[in-house]
Amino acid sequence: MPHTTHVFLQQMEQGLFMQAKVSFHHNGPHMILAEPVPNFATPHELWHNEHDGEPNEQALADIFANSGYDQVLFQEYSPDYPHDKYTLGLSRRAFDDHHSGPGFYVNTQDNIASHGPGGYASDGTGDPCFGKIVNGQDIIERIHAASGVLQEGDWKAMEHGNIALMSVHYIHPR
Repeated sequence: MPHTTHVFLQQMEQGLFMQAKVSFHHNGPHMILAEPVPNFATPHELWHNEHDGEPNEQALADIFANSGYDQVLFQEYSPDYPHDKYTLGLSRRAFDDHHSGPGFYVNTQDNIASHGPGGYASDGTGDPCFGKIVNGQDIIERIHAASGVLQEGDWKAMEHGNIALMSVHYIHPR
């Protein structure tokens, strides 16, 4: 996963998650998605059109696009890194009207059928799975539970608004 890991680390190092005020929300019962959609911490002027004041989520996605790190360039799926519970995936697809990227997601169940080969990717390959949450799974469960029960294919914002990702950092191995 060298390319996928590089893209994700560059997104973190360049502060893109903080600049775009990334939110967690559900994208079905099988995952929680972190992507540039507004939340309580997003300044009004950052995501509203200056012309008419209407929401403009594309402005948040443009923060990633302008960096050059808005998507992975190819599906770097490997069966050695399956989409198990608490693993991280990165969508290849760029941000569009269906909010497909440049976000990452946390698998909240075994997700190989949806995000492995033959899943959602139109070319038959799987999304890259590049990390695993090894501590704090209880927080993931609380985020996952925040919008109640979802059926497959449902998208639902969190009950009290999207959950803001307030800080992102990585720890270098010793």
